[in-house]
Amino acid sequence: MTAYELNNQISLKIEKSCPLSAPNLGNAIISLNELFKDCCAFYGADTVLELKSVEKGSDILNFLISFSKGSLSFIKELNDGVNSAFTLIKSLKAIGKKSVDDIKNDELLTKNALKSIEDIVNLCDEKTTISIENKGVVNNYISINNSSKQDYLNGINEVRKIKDLDNKKEVKLVYEKMNISFYQTTNTQRKDIKFRAYCFELSQKAISTIIDDNNMKYEILANPYEYNFICDLEVYKDKDGKITLFRAFNFLDKIKIERD
Repeated sequence: MTAYELNNQISLKIEKSCPLSAPNLGNAIISLNELFKDCCAFYGADTVLELKSVEKGSDILNFLISFSKGSLSFIKELNDGVNSAFTLIKSLKAIGKKSVDDIKNDELLTKNALKSIEDIVNLCDEKTTISIENKGVVNNYISINNSSKQDYLNGINEVRKIKDLDNKKEVKLVYEKMNISFYQTTNTQRKDIKFRAYCFELSQKAISTIIDDNNMKYEILANPYEYNFICDLEVYKDKDGKITLFRAFNFLDKIKIERD
């Protein structure tokens, strides 16, 4: 096994004393993929969870987090995303230690992330215990049983109430071949520095932007402020119609900005 595979292998271990529902297991695996994909995308890596092996004689499924496109040059972003997923899950068990402002400002505590974690946690019952481990990182280990399950669910419900997620209606629209320019870019893991882009056809403000295309990220970081970038744009709006997020994908071209 290479160092890359070791650092990015996620193992799901299931200890059970009775048969496990196939739909529940399938839903948990899908949610596990979505959680890691969203956390990695936050740092700029486009990933997918792939089943690598099933250990004989036990219910241990080993997954490899792989790049769905692009190259291994985004390993740092992938590692940051994997670490943040484990940190996110752990934080819900002890949500009382976080201030209300910290919870409100945590951009990884999204409606989708909470639903994914809820699906994973709900695999546990009186007869089923699960553990999730990132084998290449010492602290990336989580064990959940029927007793601790409620702590996670309480944390999830508390975050939903604080962020009012159950009442927020998010609208997602997709626009093709949009022209965007950048106000702010980053190649660091600091959460307070992120991509912000203009799309003047949609808004006069710079909007927080996820770059979900590794080739596009290459081009942006090479020279972010001298070009406009043509791509498809997924646009998220809150219940009041305010644009809250862009997801840039399907990079098509870049155009040199002509300055007077």
